[in-house]
Amino acid sequence: MSSADQVTMDWVQYHKIKERGWPEKPLACFGIFSHKNLRLPNRARVWLIAGEKAKPTYHYYLIEWFMVDNVEMNNENGENRASGRQGAYLGERTRIDGEPWFAEFKQNMQNFHFGLSPITNEAVIKGLEKVAGISSVPIDREKPRT
Repeated sequence: MSSADQVTMDWVQYHKIKERGWPEKPLACFGIFSHKNLRLPNRARVWLIAGEKAKPTYHYYLIEWFMVDNVEMNNENGENRASGRQGAYLGERTRIDGEPWFAEFKQNMQNFHFGLSPITNEAVIKGLEKVAGISSVPIDREKPRT
């Protein structure tokens, strides 16, 4: 794979469990919804992180990652959607708030206040890849998920 084919941009989307429930395993493809304009380049990688109130703080989980191959603006529900078939859903509740890079990442993301945001810190990207059990060049996972 040439360097031009590799992922050049990573993004994070935050999901509040209290407002939207626990994210379910995707059936047809991976995806995120947003009311923001989704200006994602094709083949960008999106990391879905969920937060759950656990007094006195929050617990944060890595839910899934996927490679964007479709962006749909203003769908039938008035939302914008980015989706892809290549990625992985982490079946277990995989906490990331104890990772050494997470506190600075959360601060840089302004506590995920701004929704879909680019990740530019290589240490964070490497940390997410490690938690997800993937290399920096993701493998094709289009086979059916069980």
